[in-house]
Amino acid sequence: MKKLLWIMCVIPLVSHGQFKKGDTYVGGSFSRIDNGNGLYITPFVGYFINPRLALGADLQVGYSRSEDISQFGDGPHRVINTTNGFVTSLTARRLYSISEKFFFALQGAASYQRSLTKREVPDLTTTSRSNSYGLGLSVAPLFMYFPSSRWSVEGGLGSLYYSFSRGLSDNTKYQSVGLNLGRVTLGFAYYFRK
Repeated sequence: MKKLLWIMCVIPLVSHGQFKKGDTYVGGSFSRIDNGNGLYITPFVGYFINPRLALGADLQVGYSRSEDISQFGDGPHRVINTTNGFVTSLTARRLYSISEKFFFALQGAASYQRSLTKREVPDLTTTSRSNSYGLGLSVAPLFMYFPSSRWSVEGGLGSLYYSFSRGLSDNTKYQSVGLNLGRVTLGFAYYFRK
């Protein structure tokens, strides 16, 4: 019984699945973060360098809006923050076969980000804008389902990340490390087989 259980656990890790060196894929994903105020669209491409490892690139375009209350000299006021930006990333995707149609993948990314943030205080009729850039590293889990040999549906939840950003207008610097469990991603991909 122990041997059977061990074999059932190890087979998905050593099976090569359905990919070959030289296979490529293109696709896109849609994601929302936390309370649904951030929307992100990400087209991506990839190339398999061996049956379980693909290298790729993506370009994410995003929009987010948040409202909160901040304290000013004359009392609390509503503040609206709106951010538009893009992120371009180089990715590495390691795939693990669960079954013939289901895969688990860990995707690592090194990214560069540019964004414009507009901060409005409607009660005081003030608006400020700031530009920033950032660099980041992340690892995210993906679950993939293949309804056919050429199409996949992908879903992800969360990521582990490190980011550095710098404001271009005021030269402020931020660094952060975290686990983002509020990010939900849904996408698809088309695979070109050799």
